[in-house]
Amino acid sequence: MNTKPCVFIVDDDDAIRDGLGMVLETAGLACQVFENAECFLESYVPGTPGCLLMDIIMPGMHGDELQAELIRRNILLPIIFLTSYGDIPTVDRSFTAGAVDYMTKPVQIKLLIERIQALLQLEIWK
Repeated sequence: MNTKPCVFIVDDDDAIRDGLGMVLETAGLACQVFENAECFLESYVPGTPGCLLMDIIMPGMHGDELQAELIRRNILLPIIFLTSYGDIPTVDRSFTAGAVDYMTKPVQIKLLIERIQALLQLEIWK
């Protein structure tokens, strides 16, 4: 697939979601933003390359539930969790289920961009 990898941002906070989208696009990354996990699932085309940057605690389906659903559907998008509510059991469950990174808000934008760029270069979805 020759499609440019995309960073799929799923966060219920409008300011965070839109701000991250603008910052990442300014850094040259393609982005799509979603206000919740259900909207992401409705829109995502399996096989589209990229990574998922998402919150854990959201109305409706939480981030860890979306992660479980993606596994159930055999969708291999690498996941970076970005949350204000990080505790050891949640972090451990996320990594055990295959998350590639877990960062807390407020995030250092430069570090986030570096991690996303490194992840997209790995082409994990292939």
